[in-house]
Amino acid sequence: MGLLELVSNFGPGGTGFEIALALITLSIIISGICIGLGIAFRSKKLKRFGEEELLQAVINAAILGVFALLVSLLTDVSLDLAPENATTCNLTYTYPGIGTVVSNQSLAMFAACELDSIESGSFDFTEQTSRAVNILSFASDIEIETGIVNYKPFGGLSSTAHTLSNILSRTSLYQSLLTANILLLMFTNLSMLSVFLPLGLIFRSFFITRKIGGVLLATVVSLYLIYPLILLVILPVNTDVIYSPLVNLTEFNSRYQPELLYRDLSAPDSITEFNTELSHTSTRQDLVESTYGLTEAAVGIEGGLLFYSLILPIIGITITLISLFHLSRLFSSEFITTAVELI
Repeated sequence: MGLLELVSNFGPGGTGFEIALALITLSIIISGICIGLGIAFRSKKLKRFGEEELLQAVINAAILGVFALLVSLLTDVSLDLAPENATTCNLTYTYPGIGTVVSNQSLAMFAACELDSIESGSFDFTEQTSRAVNILSFASDIEIETGIVNYKPFGGLSSTAHTLSNILSRTSLYQSLLTANILLLMFTNLSMLSVFLPLGLIFRSFFITRKIGGVLLATVVSLYLIYPLILLVILPVNTDVIYSPLVNLTEFNSRYQPELLYRDLSAPDSITEFNTELSHTSTRQDLVESTYGLTEAAVGIEGGLLFYSLILPIIGITITLISLFHLSRLFSSEFITTAVELI
C-alpha cells in the first residue's frame, strides 16, 4: 500500500489530509518563490525566510509520512497483542453527513472495546449484587415465633446487606468512569487523524501559528498512540478473570431468591409452613454459611473495577501528559497554557 493511499484511509473521506498535503505543497512553492525573490533582489532576510519555511515544509511532510507508517505498524502489532474480543467488537459511532460507521482497526478502538467488555461485566455484577442485597435485607427482617420468644435468626445479615449496598453504589461511579474513558477513546479515534493532525500540519505551516501546530501534533501522537497503547499493554487478556468471583453471588441468588424473596406467602398456612421450615437448624445454618463468601467476592470485583476505571486511566493520563510536554518541545513548541504565549 502506498503512503498516500495509507494516509487517505485514516480519516473519513481523507479531506483533512488532502488539505494538509495541499498546504505542505503550497508552502514549499511559496518558500521557493521567497528564495527566488531574495536572490533576485539580493535580500538576505527574504532568502533566509524562504529557506526556513522550506525546511519547515519538509519537516511537516516528514512528520506526516513517519506518523502514517507508525500508525500502520502499531495497528498491525496491536492486532496480535489485543485480545480477540477487542479486535472483533462492533462499537459504532455516527459521522455528521456520513452516517453510522463501525469502529475501524486502531489502537484507540481496541482499548475502547476492552473497556467496554469490562463495563458489560460490571452490569452483570450490579444485577447480581442487587439481588443479593434484596435477599439479605428480606432475610434479616424475618421474625420467628416460638410461642415463648420471638427472634430474628438472620438479623446479623443486615450488616452484609449494608456492605454490599455500599459496594453497589460505588460500582455506579466505576461504570461512569469506564463510560467516560470509552467515549474519550472513541473521540480520539474519530477526531485525531481526521481533524487534529491536519490542523496541526496546517498551523505548523505558518510561522505565526507554528507553536500551536506543534502542540496539536504532540496531542495527536500522545492521545492516538501513547495513551491507548498503555491501556492495551496493561488491560487483561481475559476479562472473565476479573468476574470469576461473580459465581458465588450467582449461586447464592439462584438458590435463595425463589426460596425466600419470591416465596408465595398468601396461601393458607403458608406462613406457618415457612416459619416451621426456618425453625430447623440446618436451614438457618445453610443460609448463613452461604453468605460468608459474598462480601469477599464483591470486594474482589470492586477492586478490579477500581483499578481499571480509575487507577489505570490516571497512570495512562500521567504518562500521556509527560509525553505531550516533551513532544511539544520536540515539534519546536513550548508547552504553554495561554493562547497569547502560544502565538
